[in-house]
Amino acid sequence: MRTSPNAESPRREELLDRLLDHVITHGVDDLSLRKLAAAVGVAPNALQYHFGPREDMVAAILARHAERIRATIEAEGDAASQVHRAWEQLTDPSVRKSWHAFFEFYALALRNPDRYRAFLDHVARDWSDPLTRKFVTAGVAPEEAAARAALLVAAVRGLVLDRLADGDEARVSAALDLLIDLLESWARPH
Repeated sequence: MRTSPNAESPRREELLDRLLDHVITHGVDDLSLRKLAAAVGVAPNALQYHFGPREDMVAAILARHAERIRATIEAEGDAASQVHRAWEQLTDPSVRKSWHAFFEFYALALRNPDRYRAFLDHVARDWSDPLTRKFVTAGVAPEEAAARAALLVAAVRGLVLDRLADGDEARVSAALDLLIDLLESWARPH
């Protein structure tokens, strides 16, 4: 993603949050510059001024969304309590549309990895890096800690996706409980 000349302006940050809120509410089907500008009450050239080309603006929206999600897992505590706390936040009905947008963004970025590299880099590291550090702090070798973090992140994302897909909260919650039991067993001495 190229950086626009106004990458750090307060107005750009405000617009970015408003754009993301709009996309979370309405989806990513049609991210035309004109429609997004109208949705946030500015002229299309104002978006171009703050973000550059449309692709850079979309990349910035995706990166902001990843930042918001990352905040859910950077809490204190061991990995198991962190996952449990994050799960409560991630599955709160008020953030459901945010998850719809996340998976839409994920698919868009996977189809265009060069264009949306910043988002994919966030997705790859935002959750796993803090969890890896927690495992290392708990005495796990770095390579194994990274593998455990990758497994955990993939499982939680998969469970969120399953919950969105079929709404079977009991089944998905039972699976999460098993995952937390596994995490807690990793912390016990052998």
